[in-house]
Amino acid sequence: MTKILQHCYVNYHFRENIEVDGISFDYQLHQGPSITKNAIKLLGILNYPEEIIINANTMAKGFEKTNRWEYFLEKI
Repeated sequence: MTKILQHCYVNYHFRENIEVDGISFDYQLHQGPSITKNAIKLLGILNYPEEIIINANTMAKGFEKTNRWEYFLEKI
């Protein structure tokens, strides 16, 4: 989303610390988009099925290479 909307918005993020029992944030705004994919990490912490996490990582890596969300383009 950050790349798609970068011409409309300025990106900021919180930094997170992933631990065995959860995730914590520093609650300080940092300039630029997050590069840690914390939303995908949250899926694991929330016990989402492994298949969903694998698919999310695969789609994110594909977007990083092409700057296109192929999955969504196939559905249109």
